[in-house]
Amino acid sequence: IACVSSLKYKPGLRQGWINYSQDCNYNAKSYEHKKIQIGKWIDEIRPQSICDIGANTGEFSLLACEKGIPVLSIDSDHDVIEANYTNVVKNHPNLLRLVVDITNPSANFGWNNSERSSFLSRFHFDLLLVLGLIHHLVITHSIPLEKIALMLSQLGEAAIVEFVPESDTNAKRLLDRKEGLIHSYSLEFFEKTFHE
Repeated sequence: IACVSSLKYKPGLRQGWINYSQDCNYNAKSYEHKKIQIGKWIDEIRPQSICDIGANTGEFSLLACEKGIPVLSIDSDHDVIEANYTNVVKNHPNLLRLVVDITNPSANFGWNNSERSSFLSRFHFDLLLVLGLIHHLVITHSIPLEKIALMLSQLGEAAIVEFVPESDTNAKRLLDRKEGLIHSYSLEFFEKTFHE
C-alpha cells in the first residue's frame, strides 16, 4: 500500500494536448466569454447528464459539475485526463474521467462478445459538450461531418458543438500535415449537416 500511495504519474514524452488551453486562439477575455455562454446554455437545457467529449483538462466538465450535473469527461490523451484529475478537483462526486478515443471507442468484448457492452451502447446523455474537437475528427481522422452528427445524435439528446474554422491556426496546422482526402469542412456545411 505504501508503494502504491507514493507512485506519481509522469506525463509521457510524446507531444499531446496538455497545453491546449494556452495554445488555442482564445485570449483570456474571449475564453471567459465562452465559459459564460456555455454555462448559460447548460442552464437553458437543464440536462440531467452530460458527456464532455474531448474534454482536455476538464474546465468545461467542472463548469457543469459545479451546477450539480453528473458529467462523464472523456479524452483520448492520457496526460490531459491525468491533469483533469490532479489539477481540477480530485474527487468531485459528479465527475467521472475516462481515457476514451471517440474515433475508436471500446467495442463489445468478453465471452461471446456479450460480457461487456460497447462504450457507445452503455451511455445516453441529455447533453454532449463537443468543444474544439470537430476539426480534429474531420481533418486528422478523415471522418465526414455527416457521420459525426449521426454518432452524436445517437449518443445524446442535445449537443453544444464548437465549430473551429479552417482559418484557425490549429486547424491550419492540421491541414498542413494532412495528405489525401479531406471531407467537406465549412461553417455552412457544418450548420446544414447538424441541422438535419
